[in-house]
Amino acid sequence: MLNETSSTKTIKRRMAMLEVKSIGNNCYGLSGELTISELEDLYNNLLKVADLKKQLTFDLTEVTMIDSAAIQLLISFKCSLKDKAALTITKVSNEVEETLRLMGLYYYFIERVA
Repeated sequence: MLNETSSTKTIKRRMAMLEVKSIGNNCYGLSGELTISELEDLYNNLLKVADLKKQLTFDLTEVTMIDSAAIQLLISFKCSLKDKAALTITKVSNEVEETLRLMGLYYYFIERVA
């Protein structure tokens, strides 16, 4: 089920809830659980947003859980944007950072700071 109110899109499926909201110029905040049960609807909605932008930035500080399926989706999404737009993740929660580091993908998404 997709509810749209003031640039906030909420995807509800079973008891899990993932929220995607615009938080600035081409910046979107994700919150809740980023797991396999939300991925199909989320991916379709992100593609709609990506068609309109040259640069997409995600803030994942409010993501409470992320699984390997979600990581695969983010990799696929980033690759699909390659010619159209750039994807950057600026901030992550401790849970997301730990998962990305364990998988050796932290710097694939997060730019190194000198």
